[in-house]
Amino acid sequence: MTGSIATITPELAAQYDIALVPYHVTYAGKTYADGIDLDYKDFHNFLRAGEGFPSTSHPSLGEFKDAFSAAAEKAHTIVYVSIASVYSKGYSMAKKAAQELAGVDIEIVDCEAGAGGQTMVALEAARAAAEGSGRAAVLGITAAGKVRTDVAMTLETMRYLAHGGRIHRASAILGSLLSLKPIIAYRDGGTTAIAKPHTHAQALSFFKQLMTSEYAEFAGRSIRCIIEDVDNEDWANRAEEMVRAEFPIDRLWRIRTSATVATHVGPGAWGITWYVVP
Repeated sequence: MTGSIATITPELAAQYDIALVPYHVTYAGKTYADGIDLDYKDFHNFLRAGEGFPSTSHPSLGEFKDAFSAAAEKAHTIVYVSIASVYSKGYSMAKKAAQELAGVDIEIVDCEAGAGGQTMVALEAARAAAEGSGRAAVLGITAAGKVRTDVAMTLETMRYLAHGGRIHRASAILGSLLSLKPIIAYRDGGTTAIAKPHTHAQALSFFKQLMTSEYAEFAGRSIRCIIEDVDNEDWANRAEEMVRAEFPIDRLWRIRTSATVATHVGPGAWGITWYVVP
């Protein structure tokens, strides 16, 4: 199981038998369940219009307990892959729900990432489970996945991160004035700008350098890759072309960033997640 904040499509969820617990997105006066009743075209139009900021909320204690109880009816062990605990209280809420469900074997995993990083760890765990791995092996896969996976995103604007309190507002204003397209990643327990290119082309070049540097340790291994975007198919396409040209690909998924994550990274963002196959 994982939260709908992960960029997992209904097709992937069905293919890998992953149950999703919905996060909530509120905009234009109405609250939606991400991945269930939210119209993404309308949501992206709202983001592009720039007339207000959406807000997000994690599943309630009751929603987690209901989702875990339903899963327990068909599984003797539940592994819930949570977004990094520093990003959302969803992790602590899931832990509390697990503690209150006596007799149900639930393991809550902090994936120490967001967006495609959470997706990749959940996919690897589900793959292991589908192949017949037991509880210990699946948890081992999630632990290894956190080490063998990296994810970064480049932003069109810093306004949304600033609104959500993840960077200082002054930094966002300066970034806008300089027309920066910062690349953010999970580093040292939080969101960090690891590069500040001025264009998407420069951002793509940085991604190539970053991936090449990290891949050097695993030369000869194939990678699984997720390319996601918030209404920026053009640069997502270019990112895919670069990745396919430069690295040995085992699997590559193109995914629309969840509305929950899009609320914080803003329109035009795109990112790459890569996992080195053992």
